[in-house]
Amino acid sequence: MIDTYWRCVALTPERITITNRKRRPSGRYFFVRRPSMLSLYDAAALRNALTLPLRVGLKSLLEKRIAQIFADGLEDLTHTIVLCPGDTEAALKAEILFSPLEREGRRWGDPGFETWWDWLHDHGGWFELIYCVGNSGFAFVLFVEDADSDGLADLLAMCRASGRGEGVGGGGD
Repeated sequence: MIDTYWRCVALTPERITITNRKRRPSGRYFFVRRPSMLSLYDAAALRNALTLPLRVGLKSLLEKRIAQIFADGLEDLTHTIVLCPGDTEAALKAEILFSPLEREGRRWGDPGFETWWDWLHDHGGWFELIYCVGNSGFAFVLFVEDADSDGLADLLAMCRASGRGEGVGGGGD
């Protein structure tokens, strides 16, 4: 029998690995890499993100956006999420309590659905969506890697259909 999964996080300056550990019937362990979104929900997390060993394209996007967030004094009013292939809409919804694909009982692709982001931009390899919440200045900033992903197929289709341009405002609002 395979023992229960548990999460193992190995943090080293060279890499970050988030895995689930399983015990084989032989008693040896093996690791299965599980995708994990990057969730930056406060000033400390944003600062820490700049020290992570991220791919060059993503790191430069985050450096620019995080610098802007701090310059505008919004570091404690911004929740930034980085989604990569393997992440799922369900995991995103669990993290931020809404899905970009749903609005007022309608889902993207349904007749009458209107997108509702405040900003969508195609950075070439990454989509950036910004959702402002209320009048306090709070916003969710989502970076979605433009790479095939079963768990994010609808979100990518929506971004690809809408985001080929210099920056696109939201739907009907």
